[in-house]
Amino acid sequence: MQEEFQPDEVEIIHRIGQKKKSDEDQGSRQESKRAVITTLQLNKSKMKILLKQRLLKGKEYVIMEDIVRYSS
Repeated sequence: MQEEFQPDEVEIIHRIGQKKKSDEDQGSRQESKRAVITTLQLNKSKMKILLKQRLLKGKEYVIMEDIVRYSS
């Protein structure tokens, strides 16, 4: 699954979780796999990704939509 986006379509992207101790000690550039959170400017961009998530079935990657519940 390869999808190209313009830089202005991505608002924020960052990794979550902490680095493992072994990665820091070895000083290797090979980091452990960690989840990322991405905020996109356009809903259209998000839908392009979500529609293609089925292509990852059986692979080691997962795409999920995180919906925040607002309390009133």
